[in-house]
Amino acid sequence: MKNNSVVIENHYQQLNPFQGLVIYRPVDPTNRKPVGIVLMHSDEAYYGFIPAPELAQRGYTVFTAAVKRSEETLDQKILDVKAVVDYVKQDDAIKKFLLLGHSGGATLLSAYQAIAENGAHIFQTERQVVKLTDVGDLTPADGVMFLDSNFGNGVMELLSLDPGLTEGDSARYLNPKFDLTSPENGWCGDHGEYSSAFIRAYQQAQAERQQKLVDDALARLNAIEAGQGKFKDDEPLTIVGGPAVCAVQ
Repeated sequence: MKNNSVVIENHYQQLNPFQGLVIYRPVDPTNRKPVGIVLMHSDEAYYGFIPAPELAQRGYTVFTAAVKRSEETLDQKILDVKAVVDYVKQDDAIKKFLLLGHSGGATLLSAYQAIAENGAHIFQTERQVVKLTDVGDLTPADGVMFLDSNFGNGVMELLSLDPGLTEGDSARYLNPKFDLTSPENGWCGDHGEYSSAFIRAYQQAQAERQQKLVDDALARLNAIEAGQGKFKDDEPLTIVGGPAVCAVQ
């Protein structure tokens, strides 16, 4: 690959049995800056994400990586980032390193940096429904870059909920009051033109459903911890009309 006479290379590096990374950098060592960039997403493999070769053509060494599994908890994903950072810190040519997160990657890498700078206790307060486990000492980056970051896991979960589905784990009934494809609510055949009143009501219903789901999940968690769960150690929690399949752990 070539741009402005700077030829770059990339190669795959296995970190552990479940995780690897692709490293982009200029072929000529004299074109390499002493700065590394860790590029990751919270769910997707960003091995070929276009900023990687573009940054390499400008002299940076870019370490693109993926988490082991997209369905991992935040604790596990933070440790996945740590594995990449620890690898970068072993490179004597890298004097400083930055974190680059796009979309969900910004959510993950901002959490990593916050923990690295302040400790895991910031995610272990009474505000957290599920508290972060101890992830050990993390090396903070020298800087962070966020591209088109999303709102964070909590808000994205909220905004992804369908408020018209309220029958527990069933999707057979949709409250027509919140049907986005109903002309009465603002659907125009190929796009929506929803009123401010409808949007406010929709978002309020989302918030109410989110709170009920949290309350139900906590009730099931308390039952599990008291030895009264449906199984000995865990049980499924189905959320219909949401972004993911969750399990109470």
